[in-house]
Amino acid sequence: MEQRKPISSDRSISSHKAEDKEYLVPVKGCPKLYLMVRPNGTKSWVYRYLSPTYSKNRRLSLGVYPNVSFARACDIWRENEDFITKGLDPKEHREEIRHILVSKTKNSFNHFAWEYFDTLEQTQKVNS
Repeated sequence: MEQRKPISSDRSISSHKAEDKEYLVPVKGCPKLYLMVRPNGTKSWVYRYLSPTYSKNRRLSLGVYPNVSFARACDIWRENEDFITKGLDPKEHREEIRHILVSKTKNSFNHFAWEYFDTLEQTQKVNS
């Protein structure tokens, strides 16, 4: 496998083209952060790390380029590195936040209103 030149700026990302197989390109100055280039041409940011809780290698997708810029991917990488130094798994932290957001939306007026309408539908007689 040929060694790919590490990414150092937004401009250097465009030089990586799709191939028959997906491949990872390292990011200069951000160990464990990679740009994944897929055969269909999609480029996405991937953070590969050793989970402090499971002691296994894990992958965390940070988003698709250009929706997530080079600078933003580096910022997210720094945040995830901070979680690891604190002994937290970034993937578990992300899932925990997502779970909290979902549980908050279930306590909203909208949720209870639709729940009420569903019970009304079940209890009312159908016009014949």
